[in-house]
Amino acid sequence: MRSSPIIEYSPTALLVITLIGATTAFFGATVGLVSNDLKRIIAMSTISQLGYFLILMFIILFILNIDTIIYFKFTMLQVILANNVTLFQN
Repeated sequence: MRSSPIIEYSPTALLVITLIGATTAFFGATVGLVSNDLKRIIAMSTISQLGYFLILMFIILFILNIDTIIYFKFTMLQVILANNVTLFQN
């Protein structure tokens, strides 16, 4: 990330990005809990996972970026495959 030195040395930027990630994760989880449509639930799950990704990326200071990206991709792959099995079973 090109702006990583700026973010590492600025605690205010680190806090703002972490708060944006926490808000995104909370919003996605809350909307996903009250949704009735399966596609919307999966979309909100993806938004929530992106919020967790932002939180992890900036709290742990870029150490676990690759592991977090692999975890996110693997989780979304499982969710999409489970969704396809559920939707196309009928």
